[in-house]
Amino acid sequence: MFDFTEKEDRKMAAISNDWLAPLTPEFAKPYYRELYKKVKEEYATWGTTEDKPELVQQGDSCTVSLSGIEGTSTLTFQVENTILSDDFNDLKKFTTEDSYDKVENYLRSVDNDNRIDKDGKLNTDNKGMEQKAVFIKLRVKNENNKAYEFCISNLKICCIDSQDNDLLYRELSELDILDTPDAWTRHGTNKITIQPGESREIVAIGFINSELINRYYTKYDMKERKAYYKDFVTEELPLDKLYMTTRFIDYSGGDKGNKGFRGNKALLKLEVE
Repeated sequence: MFDFTEKEDRKMAAISNDWLAPLTPEFAKPYYRELYKKVKEEYATWGTTEDKPELVQQGDSCTVSLSGIEGTSTLTFQVENTILSDDFNDLKKFTTEDSYDKVENYLRSVDNDNRIDKDGKLNTDNKGMEQKAVFIKLRVKNENNKAYEFCISNLKICCIDSQDNDLLYRELSELDILDTPDAWTRHGTNKITIQPGESREIVAIGFINSELINRYYTKYDMKERKAYYKDFVTEELPLDKLYMTTRFIDYSGGDKGNKGFRGNKALLKLEVE
């Protein structure tokens, strides 16, 4: 049985750079092995004075331009359908049998996250919490005059709410895999090359918890090299408040840098089946 100590924070960042060397001896000490952290996951506030993103209904299209290292890129997005399921076999409703077999083979043979079992049922996540698969049938058009390598992992599933005049947002998970990627490799299943003027229908695949996790305790045991979790505080997943982000460049320029969630020019509504 472990002794618990509390430390409250929203995210736990890895120790690196100049801090790593002087703190390394601490990692082996008993107090560090017994350190638990209480993690809070909350909605963040966009703020009333900032430009808020356009909220786009499922079925409608929106065009987004972002400035990155290679200049300005423009894509048009349209969410056609969305499925939220605890059975990975439901992906077959959106894609071909061949594409499904390749996605399943990748998840079971290449990916190390153990997301699905041999029958296509969703396994629990690394915290032991139940998951659901999200399948988004999405149309993406390349509005640029050259080929564009689109990476689905730059997009995220989020919850959106409002309070007074404020927009509240909470990131749930990034999208992971495409049903027809350029390559079935660990760093290739999230990318697809779209030619100039080309419009491609793709299926974006992600995984989110079945409930919103608001608070939990976590500990990493250095001796066992294993993370432990306990005392989850959850609430019902608000299915009517699910959106997909559109900040398709990992880093983009602009007056405020357009970094993080506030770099989204638009959010696409997910009407789940």
